[in-house]
Amino acid sequence: GEDRIQNGDKMEPSGYYIPFWLCACLALCGVATFASGMRGYAELSHDSSSEIFAALFGALWRRIKSCFTKAQGETTGDPTVDGSFLSHGITPEMDAEARKKRLGILRDLRQSITACKAFFVLPLYWLLGNQYSTNFILQTSWMDRPSYLPPEAIHNVSTITSLLFIPFLDKVAFPFFYGQRKPPTVPRMAIGFMCTVVAVAYGAVLQMLIIHRGYFDDAEKYHLYPDRGGRLSVWYQIPAYALQGISGCFVDITALE
Repeated sequence: GEDRIQNGDKMEPSGYYIPFWLCACLALCGVATFASGMRGYAELSHDSSSEIFAALFGALWRRIKSCFTKAQGETTGDPTVDGSFLSHGITPEMDAEARKKRLGILRDLRQSITACKAFFVLPLYWLLGNQYSTNFILQTSWMDRPSYLPPEAIHNVSTITSLLFIPFLDKVAFPFFYGQRKPPTVPRMAIGFMCTVVAVAYGAVLQMLIIHRGYFDDAEKYHLYPDRGGRLSVWYQIPAYALQGISGCFVDITALE
């Protein structure tokens, strides 16, 4: 039979296939975008895992021994490495080439360790992000929306925003502000966290407006007050979902890096 959804006190025709079709179309757009750029992707050389672990644990072991021998770490000339335990990753017997390669590994390790501080707040970020697929969808069911639009469909705004914003950052914003340099890790994640906080706060304001215009009975059904206007439009949720998509561009991609 025909799929139907409840919109307030009415049962209206709809199709839950709409969100699935939207997801499928967006996934195809992503695959097409990835495939179109395959010839231009650069395969970067990288250090092997054994070299990275040797540098990390070697520096850590020599730092522990220095606590008893009072030995100082090597001066590398790199402020990101000097002054930390990683300066013990350079040994006097290394030649110039080995020293240069080891310094590059230590510099990357230092950046990774610094970025890991942001992971302490990632569980809270994920907790806030989960609200978009739970409470925000429930909020949508209390708002005025077209009969053909199930509450789940509006969530695709986040994905669409990410698909549009990622190339903007990669091709326009980051080259403009940083040139050929890699954008800093922690500030990117901090911007993403702030976008999520603003989006959730915005959703709280919408919920306050919904409660101002109506009330919930014992069966958790929403009823409007007769003198406080109609239901809030579902399109007011678009800024919150757009901010979530922007937040993912800063946080999720940076975390993967």
